[in-house]
Amino acid sequence: VMVLPMLPASNLFYPCGFVVAERLLYLPSRSGLRTLPNNAKMHYNYANVQKDDGRWETAIDHYRTAIELWPNYASALNNLGTVL
Repeated sequence: VMVLPMLPASNLFYPCGFVVAERLLYLPSRSGLRTLPNNAKMHYNYANVQKDDGRWETAIDHYRTAIELWPNYASALNNLGTVL
């Protein structure tokens, strides 16, 4: 029997060290984007997941969205520059 722990209420992606848990925590990131589509941090976190999985175009799109929502978001600007 597989028991899933309570997922973080903040719907953010938290790297936790092993693939199965990271995939389980990735799911709330997608729902977080649906719930809070105008939240720069949600787009930033989702972009980080996409970048780590090698999905560069999707990561770029979400970094750009995060920057549109928060123009001085230094981490998003830095990571966008890294993937470009």
